[in-house]
Parts: sequence; structure tokens; C-alpha cells
Amino acid sequence: MAIVNQSVTNQPQPWIFLLWRGLRTPKLTIGVLVVLSVVVAWGLFVPQQLDNAPRLNAVLWRSSLPQLIQPWGEFLFSMGLAQVFQNLWFWFPVGLLFINSLVALADYSPGVWQRWQSPSPSIEWQHPLAIRSTETVTIQKDMDWNILKTTLAEHGLTVSENHEQADMLTVAKRAWAWLAISIIYVGLIILPVAFLGSYYYLEVDQITLSPADKQFNTLLDGQLELLSTNDTGEQGVTVYTSGQAEVEQTLDWSLYRPQFLNQVLVTVAAFDPVLTINVFDSSDKPVRLLPFQENLDPSERLNLPLGDSSQSLYFRIVSEGLTFQITPSREGEYNVQVLREGETTPFVNEAIQNNVPLSVDQLSVHVAMNHQAKILAYYDPFAILYLVSFVLTITGIVVLLFRSPLQFWFIMEQQDSYQWLHGAMEQFGKGEGSGLLNELLPLFASESQDKLT
Repeated sequence: MAIVNQSVTNQPQPWIFLLWRGLRTPKLTIGVLVVLSVVVAWGLFVPQQLDNAPRLNAVLWRSSLPQLIQPWGEFLFSMGLAQVFQNLWFWFPVGLLFINSLVALADYSPGVWQRWQSPSPSIEWQHPLAIRSTETVTIQKDMDWNILKTTLAEHGLTVSENHEQADMLTVAKRAWAWLAISIIYVGLIILPVAFLGSYYYLEVDQITLSPADKQFNTLLDGQLELLSTNDTGEQGVTVYTSGQAEVEQTLDWSLYRPQFLNQVLVTVAAFDPVLTINVFDSSDKPVRLLPFQENLDPSERLNLPLGDSSQSLYFRIVSEGLTFQITPSREGEYNVQVLREGETTPFVNEAIQNNVPLSVDQLSVHVAMNHQAKILAYYDPFAILYLVSFVLTITGIVVLLFRSPLQFWFIMEQQDSYQWLHGAMEQFGKGEGSGLLNELLPLFASESQDKLT
């Protein structure tokens, strides 16, 4: 009375059917998801050339890579890995996932729907991903379905009347769970749709927020102001003012901790150290300062980035003909040198403390260590689809793992003076069904009937 595991027959078939079967297989699904995960991880953690940004050459792109892979930078650039989200590295597995999910849904869903809805599903159709086991025993001629139904009820399987036919009895346990495979593929088919929508409608903005500066951002439709940061440069307090309601909202931000702001996902990518410099004249009016860095504009308050902790920073006061050199000497202390226009020797060379003003020709110079925040903002109207895809896929997987369905068929066959009881069971994987069928049918064998009657 061995249990026989049956699978879909492997008869010679036309190539179109072989292609169809290959496209629906879960092995292809898993393989595509693994490749897609690797490509997405590369695109997120390795600097990418944005589609609308000025083109970088291979040397410049290589310099932005982690040192471990810099030696292969030019080769990786030639392979298109500087723009994986704009080429086939990303879109080929996305398209293949869409086709695989679509074919799997078309192939599995009709039979699954009939298996769920019909009180007596056909034994002719076997789910391509399920395992079917069979068992046959010889029984006495006078056995009827009531004995079998009583035994099934003792094992937690209840048979309703409309599941009974003249020579066959069908029993399902958690029939709704047959939909789990279809639910998984519905979730997966949504994912490429979300990717395609994001490709066309995703908006990304990088915001550099300096201390005490107010900055309006169109994507956020509001104004941001960085009030303060802690000494380690890992947390900061920001005030956001909505452009419509003009309601202030205080935000506590930490590095890499995303949060939603006006339906936009924002996260702080860095708190970079800067020297904040203010200079006031004798009437306490701010003086306009000209930084030497090309990427900074003249301003009444400068925030000079501190790359190397011992790097000297320079700015000029054009109206006074003064050039300033500030060099961090040790924590909380700076060396300030001031040079008059046309002279070669600085007339001021002093060490000052953080936030302690320095008087230079009736000017008051204030130097303070601060941090400026680099904020990434993402707005994607298709973001909800990623959540729906994730929930559906995980729900289907959990159902398969913990609430897998069982389908039983019990068929009586009579020939001459003999009567047989055939049992067939179908399930995903190796669950409780095989053991239950192997336990039930021997109870009805001819030598066991005395125990039942």
C-alpha cells in the first residue's frame, strides 16, 4: 500500500507548450527575483549617473566608487553599470518577471478558481505545483459513505452533503488557500507596473540645508529651516512650514531614518561639518563675505565645508580689502590670519575659541562649528503599489507555509465480488495530507472492518 507521488506527465510536446511551461515555473520566478534584487542593490548603494544629469566619463565615475571596486571602474562603466536603472540590466529582469507572473496567473488561476468554488472539484486536473498521492484498499461490499464520513469527522474533516456523489466523495481542507499561488503572482505582477510608473513619475531632489538658513522646496511645497544639530552630527532639529497652511512643524531627524513629510519620503543622507562665519561692522550690521570656493555664493553668513579637519578655509571682505584664512588647530579652537590687500604679511594672527568673537579693524568676526544637512526627498505616486505588492506576496507565502490547502477524493469501485476504495490527496509540498491519507485508508481494509462495525 505504498503512496505514489504523481507529477505532471512529461510527454513530448510542441515547443510552444515547452516555452509556456518554462515561463510559468517558480524556478524562473525565484531566479529573476534574485537577479533583480542584486541589480536594485547595486543601483541603490553604488553611485549612479542620473538620466537628466551631465554625463560623467569613466574616470570621474570610477573616482566616486568604493575603493574596493575602483580598479574595475572603467570596465563596469563600459558594461552600463553606471546607469543600471536606464538599461537592460534592470529592465530585462523586470520584463521577464512581468511575463512570468502573467503566464503563471493564466495557467494556474482557472483550475484554482474551480478548486475553490466547486463543491466537487474534478480529479482530472492537478495543480502543476502540487503533489498528488494515491492509496487503494480492498473493502467489504456493504460499506457506505457514512462510515467514511464519520471517520473523516474524527480527524477534523467535515463533509457537506453536496460534496457527495454516487461513487465519489470529495473533502477539502482550507480550499480557499489554493488561491495562495495566484495571490503571490498578483503581487509580483504589480511590481513591474510600479517600477514602470516610478521610472516616469518619480521625483528626486537633494536639499542642502545650512544652519539657520530658510529654504523653500518645491517638491515639499514648504520651507525648511535647520535649527540645530548635536555635536556628533548624527541628529538635528528642523522646522518645516507648509506652503499652503503656513503651519510650522518641528522635526527631529536622525541619519538614514526616513519619514514622510507632506506625502514626500525624506531622509538625511549626511550631516557634514561646516564652519559658520558671520562678520558685523561697528553698527552690528552684517558684512557681505566672498568665499574662495567656486561652488559657494557671496553671503552675509558663510557655511564653509570642512573636508579635512586641518584644511585652511578662505574668504574675503571686498569692501574692507581684507582676506581671512581660518585653520582649525584643535577641537573648538581656530587660527585666524588676516591679510590687507596689497600686503604680504598678515597683520592678525591669533587663536580664537569656538563662538568667541574676534575684533579686526572695528569688525566683529564670529566663527562656530556647525553641521549642514544633506536631505534626499522622494515623491512617487506609485509608491503604494510597492506596499500592495509586498503585502500580497508575503500573504501568499505565509498561507502556503502555514495554512496550506488539502484536497481529498475517495472513490468506490466494485467489480464482481470485490469492492475497492481509492483515495487521492493533493497538497503543496510535504504536509499533513500524505500521512493522513496513509492513516485513513488502511482503516477501511477488509481485515479492519470489524474494528469499525
